Amino acid sequence: MKKFLVGIVLAAPIGLACGPLPPPGTGGTAGQGGQGGQGGNPGNAFCAVKAVLEAKCTGCHYPNSAQAPMSLQTFADTQAIRNGRPVWQIMRDRIAAGTMPPFGSGISLSQEQKNTITGWNGSGSNDCGGGGTACAPGQFCSMRNCTGEGCINTKCNITHRFVAHAGGKQGRFPVPAGTKDDYRCFTFTNPFYSTNPDPKVDIQVTAETPLINSGNPGVLHHWLLFGSTNPPGGDGSIMGGPGIFNCIQPELTDKLLSGWAPGGDAYILPDDIGLSLKKYPFLVLQNHYNNETLAAGSDASGVAYCTSPAARQNTATIVTLGTDNISIPAGASNAAASGRCDTSVGGNGLAKSNRPVYIFASSPHMHKLGTKFRTTHTRGGQALPDISNIGTWVFDKQHKFGLPRVEYRPGDSMVTTCNYANPTPFGVNFGPGTIQEMCYDFVMAYPLADVRGECGQGVTFTGGN
Repeated sequence: MKKFLVGIVLAAPIGLACGPLPPPGTGGTAGQGGQGGQGGNPGNAFCAVKAVLEAKCTGCHYPNSAQAPMSLQTFADTQAIRNGRPVWQIMRDRIAAGTMPPFGSGISLSQEQKNTITGWNGSGSNDCGGGGTACAPGQFCSMRNCTGEGCINTKCNITHRFVAHAGGKQGRFPVPAGTKDDYRCFTFTNPFYSTNPDPKVDIQVTAETPLINSGNPGVLHHWLLFGSTNPPGGDGSIMGGPGIFNCIQPELTDKLLSGWAPGGDAYILPDDIGLSLKKYPFLVLQNHYNNETLAAGSDASGVAYCTSPAARQNTATIVTLGTDNISIPAGASNAAASGRCDTSVGGNGLAKSNRPVYIFASSPHMHKLGTKFRTTHTRGGQALPDISNIGTWVFDKQHKFGLPRVEYRPGDSMVTTCNYANPTPFGVNFGPGTIQEMCYDFVMAYPLADVRGECGQGVTFTGGN
């Protein structure tokens, strides 16, 4: 990995994998959520419907989703008018016709769940109980669905937390008023670390949720978690201390594992896929604070993981697509930057070998001048479904999108294109600051041994393998 740590957003995760489909012979199912039930108000006809939606649908159908044209999170969402009809009627008809959930999504409804939706007459209210307290202490649920709308049913036991801290890891990290672009790194001994070469001996991450715990909203610009063999502080002696100051370019020699920026949410991996952290003796949490216009605050933000005690069938990694070749003229209304991932950038493109690899999630990232984002996929000159396509970029709503499992064959081409509007009188180029720009698509792919860490034009940040 090159020693340039950028102000990126990776995790911006979403609540559920949006129905990945295992390739033939892999087994496994998507992280689809729990089974629908009646909910907290048996007299409310919508509650049974809502339980099915949260278990099977809201991982894709949420506000501003790139994967679905309408939100299905609340009762009001189902009453909205689309193409002259209420959404609940459209939803009911599509399920009855078998066109939803979509073919190839890996998501299916039981007959009972289908009957719950198709038999609903659109009545009820959003008063189904639960709300933001539905998750038991020490358990995981999607934060997006826990914002006054009830938690998603899928839960897992949180086994590990890595957060910013003051001395002794007990206190909160102070963020004084007037703080501007302060990068702090907190180093931890990696509890997953193992020198056992057997790939089956591996505690793997199965779900992650950001813990955003700042004293003032807006104090935290982003956090990133790295696996490291040579962390700031050398031997990890700063563990328990206040963090290394100005660690925008720390000596991180290995792998980006997760991250968060405004709008980020939790993510549940498909149940045949895990993330391995065993390679790295240290974990380094980098928090970027920007408290220039806010009162003094403090922070204890970071990440919580759910884990599996044994390796899953497929081990995934993070791959960086896109480009650093960004030059946006002053006053530009539709500037663009593109990065290709194919044989033109060496080897077999995304794949290290002649074997195919599989993509199952996408985390697009730009800064505040971004307007549109798209990663296309072609094979033999024929267009395949886009990896990502965001028609209206919103900086504060950066999500990880689950995908139907995409097979990338050696020789395929992917092109990541970012569009920008620059109303300022100054040209803007690539860089880590919020007033600079980026063009990255952080995709998750497997098998680990066959996937390159980066694939694009001049991509500085690779994350290694």
